[in-house]
Amino acid sequence: MVINTVLTEGQSNWLLGDGTLTATLQGQSNIVGALLPLIIKGEVVGLLTAEAGNGGSGGPFNQISLDLLSVLAGQLAIMLENVQLFQQTEALRRFNEDIIRNMTNGLIAIDQNGYITAFNPAASTMLGNQAEETLWQPLHQLAPPV
Repeated sequence: MVINTVLTEGQSNWLLGDGTLTATLQGQSNIVGALLPLIIKGEVVGLLTAEAGNGGSGGPFNQISLDLLSVLAGQLAIMLENVQLFQQTEALRRFNEDIIRNMTNGLIAIDQNGYITAFNPAASTMLGNQAEETLWQPLHQLAPPV
């Protein structure tokens, strides 16, 4: 039930030495456990749980430890967001590569220095060059000047 509250409301909960839970740190000095939400763009995507010492028997968290847990929860959320962004970027890259690879028109792209950065199979068929040997070569080496 407490975990559901943390996940749905996005509010941290703290376990006290007597086994009760509280949502507020103010005035608490006997915190032996923590449940912190991992929040990305206002949405709870995970939960960080921590116990003080040996199942809480090592004594309560001090303020520095509580602050570090909060920072850690924030950093974990950022890491999860970065993983999600990387996965989305990779999916888009594969999607774009599939489009370029399956085009019936030849496609050759160059960078600002005139080096070939994309060379699809249709261009390979039209010009008789293999993409593997053409990529990252200067455009002028693709065909002799006319």
